[in-house]
Amino acid sequence: MITNTVLRKEDCEVRRTPEELIAWIDSVDEQFRFDDRIDKELVKRFLEEIRPLGDLARLKYLGKPGLFLRPKIGNQAYDAEIFDTSSYPEYITRVEFTSAYRDYYLAL
Repeated sequence: MITNTVLRKEDCEVRRTPEELIAWIDSVDEQFRFDDRIDKELVKRFLEEIRPLGDLARLKYLGKPGLFLRPKIGNQAYDAEIFDTSSYPEYITRVEFTSAYRDYYLAL
C-alpha cells in the first residue's frame, strides 16, 4: 500500500530492534518498489543495503535482547550499525554490504 507520505533518508536511519527493522522493511517494501516520488538513490540503498540488513537481522539477531540495527545512508565506509547494549559500554559493529542478491540464502 503506497501512502501519501514520501519516504526519506531520516525514515530509513532509525535505530530499531531486529523485529522492528524487519516489520518496517516489510511495511515499506512495496512503496520503495513502486512509488516514483522516492529518490532513486534511496531506492537503490533500500534494495542493496537495507533489505540485506533485514535478512541479516532475521538470520542472526531475532529474539536477542539489547540489539539494535540502524541503516546508514551516506558516503561513510559502512552501510549499517549494529548496537549491542547488553553490556556496558555498548558495542557497535559496522557492516558493509558488497553484494545484494534477491535469493535470501545466496545473499547470506
